[in-house]
Amino acid sequence: MTGLFLGVPLPGYDLAVLYTVGATASPALAVAITARVTAQGIGRAYLVNLALVVCREIRIHAALPDSTLRADRLSNVDRLHRKMRSQLREQADA
Repeated sequence: MTGLFLGVPLPGYDLAVLYTVGATASPALAVAITARVTAQGIGRAYLVNLALVVCREIRIHAALPDSTLRADRLSNVDRLHRKMRSQLREQADA
């Protein structure tokens, strides 16, 4: 599956979803995904997909009723959001 941005399919959507749901729990998974993205040369497309997926997760979890699970997940997604924004800025400056 690929993400769509302005009607153009971008590679790395599946990796962005995997990273969003699994990287916090498994640093090894995060390293493996990052290595695959680098090896495939899809860094920018992956970051666009990651931005879309992370924003979707924020929206979904923010709409949930208050609970410990919601707070924990929003905290994790917020960390991913800050990291992703930093990576996007680095790419923009490159």
